[in-house]
Amino acid sequence: MDTLKKKYKSIFFDLDDTLVDFKTAESKSLQLTHKAFYQDFSPEHDFRDLFFTINRSLWKAAEDGKIDTKQIRTQRFKEINCHLDVTESPETIAQFYLHHLAEKSTWLETAKEALKALSASYKIAVITNGFSCVQRKKYALHGMDEWISTLVISEEIGFSKPDKRIFDHAFKEMDCAASETLMVGDSLFSDYQGAINATMDFCWVNPDGHPLSSSFPKPKYNVKSVLELLEIL
Repeated sequence: MDTLKKKYKSIFFDLDDTLVDFKTAESKSLQLTHKAFYQDFSPEHDFRDLFFTINRSLWKAAEDGKIDTKQIRTQRFKEINCHLDVTESPETIAQFYLHHLAEKSTWLETAKEALKALSASYKIAVITNGFSCVQRKKYALHGMDEWISTLVISEEIGFSKPDKRIFDHAFKEMDCAASETLMVGDSLFSDYQGAINATMDFCWVNPDGHPLSSSFPKPKYNVKSVLELLEIL
């Protein structure tokens, strides 16, 4: 156990669905967005399905380096408007949606407790794919600067996880090396692949016990919540 304790000096956390409940905030924000802009054009269920299809495709393109993350902000609503023949400004809708996405954000259960405890022994950074206006608002809303040294946001850096360069930026900001850093996140394709690209150990936050994709090696750790890190590290 002493060897494990000495192995890491820094921990990089993903933000959404690792520390904060993104899925619930997203659901509430979509409900409000549908009511404000789309209820006369589509049933809510169909609107949600359309949003998720377009949104997943755009984020995958961003993670593959095919488009800039900034484009997603309004592009998803441009495409939805085109499908539903809506004339409202995509920028207006995007601002409304992102405002509520931040405002409805809450901690995942025990995440705050874990972060507070871990920050006493490790340097902590958050590495997130997202929009600055949303992620910085969440960061401030939850008072994360009390425990976190560095916040790295893909929109500000110009690179998205799993691109190694976003992690290189964080290493420089934190003055730490990959060999002494643990990456903690819920996504195999952005967090785990990013950790592999940056040659970091990875802890998979896997609350629902999903099986590991055969395309990935077994991660260093597999936990249901970040609170388990207090027993591991």
